[in-house]
Amino acid sequence: MATLPLTAHDWHGQWNYTLRPQPPAPAAVPRYADRTQPDDRAPDWLHHPTLTGMERPAFTALLAMVERYLLDHPPISLHHKNARYRILRRGPLSLSDRLLVTVVHHRWTTQHQALTRLLGSPRGAVSDAIHEMTPVLDGLDRRIPPAPITATTAQDLTNLIDKGNIEP
Repeated sequence: MATLPLTAHDWHGQWNYTLRPQPPAPAAVPRYADRTQPDDRAPDWLHHPTLTGMERPAFTALLAMVERYLLDHPPISLHHKNARYRILRRGPLSLSDRLLVTVVHHRWTTQHQALTRLLGSPRGAVSDAIHEMTPVLDGLDRRIPPAPITATTAQDLTNLIDKGNIEP
């Protein structure tokens, strides 16, 4: 009934109303059911196998495992019975970006500030992502092996790969 184009009358609007001859407005999507992700902020070259330690299909498979893990292990919330879907879109970074910065940070010990600058994300978003994703990777028994050297700055990361040879 709530989606019908009804206009209640001033006098006893509960049973006096006008049905307008227009299609009903679409029902609003409840906030908890909105599973849209923020757009990915990471540049494509940051997904390079040299930086992540895995080919693109392996990263995509890990991302699917992380998503499934988050849905199977929802955070405790007293606000909504369907609050478990909010974890997939928490914060300004997409799930893919949150996993990517965690992998790069653990592999190369890259500074949070450098990753923040590369993604153009708000301050603290990278730290929050790493803090959130590290226990998830532990829960999946996926350890990110450290690289033999460190790349603590954004310039160090770009020096590791030849961006001219990377396909867009």
